[in-house]
Amino acid sequence: MTEEQEQTPAFRSYDGMFRYAGPTGHEGCCYLQVFERRGALPVIVACETKDNPGASVTNAGASIATQAWRQLLSHANGLGHMTLDAGGKPSSGIQTRRNAGTAPQS
Repeated sequence: MTEEQEQTPAFRSYDGMFRYAGPTGHEGCCYLQVFERRGALPVIVACETKDNPGASVTNAGASIATQAWRQLLSHANGLGHMTLDAGGKPSSGIQTRRNAGTAPQS
């Protein structure tokens, strides 16, 4: 990434509730934010909600990331790709942080 790209501010391209199919096939719901910056991979932040009917964000992290990428970031396909190892942990420079925060209260 160039110095100019590093100084370009990220913008929030998605901010709201997100429904996903969990690893067991049951639908879940989380609060999701997507931040993008030109020339960089997007950052996806998923937060648990109190009324989530499906798998927790922790247990469905790989499913959420994949579905968010496909549904919200199809335009970013040329930027790179996300690879998950057998344990569902990201590789290829993608990072996650568990329990990074909670969804805002409405």
